Amino acid sequence: MLIIIWEYIVAESQEAEFKRIYGVNGDWVQLFKQCKGYLGTELLHNTDHPRHYITIDRWNSSSAFDSFQENYRVEYEAMDARCNSLIEFEVRIGTGILNFST
Repeated sequence: MLIIIWEYIVAESQEAEFKRIYGVNGDWVQLFKQCKGYLGTELLHNTDHPRHYITIDRWNSSSAFDSFQENYRVEYEAMDARCNSLIEFEVRIGTGILNFST
């Protein structure tokens, strides 16, 4: 399983719209769901820092995510541009592979 983690600081007064778009049934999830291999997204809120959020995207493999990036690049870039006004800071914390076989 491929896991991708992003951290965000949401622009003031944009939290409701951010949660709508980045939440578990939000616009990003609807885009990701179009590609086979997408497993889900979690949206975590840091209650100690009210405008700080983390998303955790799960894909069944690196190749599934690569396929998404190849096939939905235009849609991804358009949605990313649309969301720029919601976010003060955004960073991809990292990507990891979770291997269930030992």
